[in-house]
This record gives sequence, structure tokens and C-alpha cells, in this order.
Amino acid sequence: MGWQKCSGIRRSYLVLATSTGGLMLSHVNDSGFWLFKEYFRLTVSQTLKSWTLLGLLLVLLLNLLIA
Repeated sequence: MGWQKCSGIRRSYLVLATSTGGLMLSHVNDSGFWLFKEYFRLTVSQTLKSWTLLGLLLVLLLNLLIA
């Protein structure tokens, strides 16, 4: 395998890099994003800000519950 030839790179970092790249701007393809936008009559910019803030709050809450 190609990743085995890279010395000094941890597998966990490769997984993080791959999954983070896969999640980048995925909310634009999420139907909930567009429903939220239309239901609250927000612009795309406003929805991106609020959707990102809600996601951050959810992650922080989950971190408190799990940790």
C-alpha cells in the first residue's frame, strides 16, 4: 500500500485528514440545511452562519457528555 511507504505519518492523522476533507461544506448538500433556510426565511449567508454555530454547539455538548 502507498500509505505504508510514508514513514513518520500516523494512521490516525490520515483518517482525520480524509474525514475532515469529506465533511467540508457537506451541509450545503444536506436537505435539512435548505429546509432550515426556507422555514426561517434566511439568506444562504445567514443560514451558513447559524448552521455552523449550531453544529459547533452540538459538538461541544457531545464532548461534555462523552468526556
